[in-house]
Amino acid sequence: MFDQRGTGAGALRCPRLQAAAGGSDLTPVPPATVAGCAREIGPARRYFSTPETVVDIEALRVALGAGRLTVDGVSYGSYVAERYALTYPRRVARLVLDSVVPQQGVDPLYLAAIQATARVLRDACAQQRCRWDPAADVRAVVEAEHNGPQLLNALVAESVAVPSFLEVLGPLHDAAAGHPQALDRFLAAIPTYESASADWVRPRDAWFHDRADFQPLEQVGAIMASIALDAEVGAQAGDVDELFGRLEESGRLARIDPSQPATMYRSTMLSARELQALRQIEDVVRLGRALLVEADRIVLEQGEVETSQDVLHVDCTACGLRDAPAVPIFGSGRIALQQVRDTSPTFNAALTAFVESHLDDDADKNRLCPPNPYPTTVGERPGMMSRTWRAERRWRNVPDLQAWVWRSRLNLLHGLPDHAAEPAVQAAIKRYQAHVDTAIERLEQFSGTERSSTVSAV
Repeated sequence: MFDQRGTGAGALRCPRLQAAAGGSDLTPVPPATVAGCAREIGPARRYFSTPETVVDIEALRVALGAGRLTVDGVSYGSYVAERYALTYPRRVARLVLDSVVPQQGVDPLYLAAIQATARVLRDACAQQRCRWDPAADVRAVVEAEHNGPQLLNALVAESVAVPSFLEVLGPLHDAAAGHPQALDRFLAAIPTYESASADWVRPRDAWFHDRADFQPLEQVGAIMASIALDAEVGAQAGDVDELFGRLEESGRLARIDPSQPATMYRSTMLSARELQALRQIEDVVRLGRALLVEADRIVLEQGEVETSQDVLHVDCTACGLRDAPAVPIFGSGRIALQQVRDTSPTFNAALTAFVESHLDDDADKNRLCPPNPYPTTVGERPGMMSRTWRAERRWRNVPDLQAWVWRSRLNLLHGLPDHAAEPAVQAAIKRYQAHVDTAIERLEQFSGTERSSTVSAV
């Protein structure tokens, strides 16, 4: 799979158009909204057309050294696949089309989808062994509720999200029998323009990791590659700003709004889809923290904004992880659970338990498990990473502990030995080993970390 122009990490952004369409394939977008999007993108919009994408596919084929391609297209992707096959017929081995958009004769009334509804729902019902006719249910519901366009819109959305229609067949049958509550809830859950509207009081902007970089087992190679990148950039960056800038350029870190400086870092993650969804929230209030919410206004540190009793206010300011000064983890008659390896809270708890049960001397335990405070600002990330890597070095000198680390299913790198022969994994390991020593020293300079800290017991 590849991201077409205007999608993926560098996606075009037209929040008003996206909000107007919501989650619907059928809702007409006001012409003025389309024109406004064109103005926002500017003259470069002519480079985001289907012909340009077709040329990109051919360039990808050439780069891959493939003689012919099997092209798989879904929905609009089927239209692109068709155009590629028509433009480069000798370069196509097979063409797989799903939810086909034809090259000519597109029906603005969507009659093909309407006519196929009965067959598709009956096939889905047969696969689930239900003993009723869902097409008859559709007829009964539409005749009773006069909600045909809304129901068709929901079924089209469901065909993408849950192609088995598992979540709608039962509610549809209940509604046909005079019990519409479940179907009403299903229809209400389909995103609309109104549900996409939101304001965000954001006192400061934050950095986020890509959730894809933290997937274990078969995807552990991506984790190793990300750690290697952290070490390489840490070894080469001249200051904290360059450090974060290079990590952003590589895709390791991201900001919701790249035009705004981000000063907060909490080791938090977003998937690409979550990041895209958050970027659709256009109305962001940057007037500091909220001090008071009243019936008609929100009072903030640097001003106030209007509100009303019809607005739902959601407070998302709670800390997910304990934010406390570092203290020795092992002491007389007590254990103070804290972070040791970055972004691994469950692993850290298990590590602490293993060390407690296998060693006797608290000084030795604290040497292997130095506290590593959770960061809150960009300036605290370098120290967190250098402390992580120093602790991992010490584990390698304790064979029983090192063996446990690799056996632990809570270790994100647990599956790495199974993939050690893969060239990409070998390259990532060598890259990490080549840069980690320099990275530790440089990151400690950025953060002011003291190598002889009595708390971390280095």
